Amino acid sequence: MNTTKQKLKKHYKSQNKISLMFNEPQQYTESCCVQLSAQFQKRKGHAPNKRNSTEERGEWSNLFDYSSMCDDIQDTVEVQDIWEKKDRELDIRHNCIFMGKWSNWDQFQLLLVPLKKISKAFDNDNRSDDDDDDDDIEKGWLKVMSVLSISNWDINDTKHILRSKDSLLLLLDGFDEIANEVNKKPGLKQWLQHCTANENSNYFVFMTSLPDSTCEYLKNPRIFNILGFQSQDIQTYLNSNPSLKLLSRIPLYLYLLCYLTRQSIPERKKSNKRKNVLQLDKLNDMLVSGLYEKLVGCYIKWNWIKFHGTECIPDLQTMFNAFEMEVNYLAHIAWEGLKCGQIVISCEIQQRVLTHINKKYPRANISEISQWSRINSFTFLRGQKYANSSYPIETVHFPHFAFQEWFAAYYLVNCLYELNESDNHKQACSVLVNEQLNPKYSMVIPFMAGILYDNIEKKKDMSGSGLLYFWNYYNLHHLNPFLFII
Repeated sequence: MNTTKQKLKKHYKSQNKISLMFNEPQQYTESCCVQLSAQFQKRKGHAPNKRNSTEERGEWSNLFDYSSMCDDIQDTVEVQDIWEKKDRELDIRHNCIFMGKWSNWDQFQLLLVPLKKISKAFDNDNRSDDDDDDDDIEKGWLKVMSVLSISNWDINDTKHILRSKDSLLLLLDGFDEIANEVNKKPGLKQWLQHCTANENSNYFVFMTSLPDSTCEYLKNPRIFNILGFQSQDIQTYLNSNPSLKLLSRIPLYLYLLCYLTRQSIPERKKSNKRKNVLQLDKLNDMLVSGLYEKLVGCYIKWNWIKFHGTECIPDLQTMFNAFEMEVNYLAHIAWEGLKCGQIVISCEIQQRVLTHINKKYPRANISEISQWSRINSFTFLRGQKYANSSYPIETVHFPHFAFQEWFAAYYLVNCLYELNESDNHKQACSVLVNEQLNPKYSMVIPFMAGILYDNIEKKKDMSGSGLLYFWNYYNLHHLNPFLFII
């Protein structure tokens, strides 16, 4: 068991460096401190005055109104910071989701299982829901550990995990991403039931999920919810911005906003601002589309540093220009996937877009062996292989569906700037005229407006022609909804 524990420890220490999407080189994820809190139900109405007074002082509230997210839960919830709790039961506080100093490995071994990632391993499982065999459980664990790809892992390590006694902290991450798949995959369902069964005393189990997805197998779950940031002023900022308060329920945005905060600290010191000025002042009154652009910009900066180092970092627009081909590829597959109803984007769509990119950006204009090798090394998409393949070989998806919507809007905005006679321009106009009431485009069209307004503010579109096209065609919906049918 000690050998197995050391393999896990080594694996997660290696994962703690330079995490994709929100960390710059030489940055450890443990410095992206997010308050992870355990929630315990209390009767509604307990200590409301305490809640109000702590909010007025800008402190962390220890009460959370869970009924605002779950209609069937009417209780207020008391929040307990697990970093401060000293009970043996919560002694895992420094190990949760790569957020700590790894001081408790003598008591726990941590196993983080991204449910979306491992669900594909059960795609071809034809067993019945009624099957309940120990061999099947072991086969399920073998599939899971194979997907996790821990270095030097073997079948004996898997058996140690399967039979561990009160020492395995099992973090099942992202149940909301597989909620619609569980009943279609009996093997996955059986494995989850085994892991979360109350009579199974082998594991300490925690499951993360967005509030609208609950797991029926957890009869008495300990609920975890990420409530805020390390910096007190960010909580105040989020509470005053409804859009960001909604986004803050998604851990990815918390990481990225922590990143933005770290970037703002040197600027704040240089400008000698007063201490009571919010670190994220520049985000006040920013449209949500502008926030997404800033988050994407953080990732582009991370890629720039990865390829060019930390010296002479240019401004964001210069970096956008440097990665123009990669950004246009992402925007194009986001649109093609959205148009076809694909969140998981097929190899066929990727190849079709790649063919277009190859024509638009000839090899003579790039320094890499091929256009695909540059796009593949950008690694924004999930499911993307880093091997030296010469064409797309795996289905991919964006880190979050909202990113796909933003990139699709970015693509359509560029189409609006093309010649009126072009198919791309007509396609963008068709969306504005005919798809306003289509739920598929409920975020895309507002994102388009935000991007176009931002283009004017940044003087990318001095004449405002893009926004003029947008409103002209958007208003045609009320005059002739079938004017631009393609």
